[in-house]
Amino acid sequence: MTPTHKAAVALCLGSLALAAAASAQAPAATPAAGDPAAEAQRMANEVRASIAGKEQALAKDVFKNVMIFPDMPADRFLRVMENGWSRALGVDCTHCHVPGNWASDEKRAKEVARGMTKLVATIRTQLKAIEALGDENPNVNCTTCHRGQVKPSGNLGPPRS
Repeated sequence: MTPTHKAAVALCLGSLALAAAASAQAPAATPAAGDPAAEAQRMANEVRASIAGKEQALAKDVFKNVMIFPDMPADRFLRVMENGWSRALGVDCTHCHVPGNWASDEKRAKEVARGMTKLVATIRTQLKAIEALGDENPNVNCTTCHRGQVKPSGNLGPPRS
């Protein structure tokens, strides 16, 4: 494996590790409103309070219209949205959801997120077939391409010297 391939694999795995570590932590105090991360955390905390006592129940049994990760515990499902999708795209919950009607499919971005989740699963499967990577569990996630932006950048900027 070339140094470039090793760096790319390490970057992908590092992004996953950061998201997993953030998901495993207890929710922090709500930061000041005004930025998408603060708003996402505030909204997630509201939903978290509304599911108190049902955190370990399956997402499909706690929330309505769950199409992705239905068998994940409800609190973990919420953390994936809060620390995964929201942070990866630099948005708050209202990018995909209608507050107070979280099950609504009114927003196109929600369907896009579902499709992108399937795309990521396909890419992960295909990466496993590339033996030359030398990794039995190569990974990509939303952050791999989006890097905190709704639209992934097609420009890497000038080469490093």
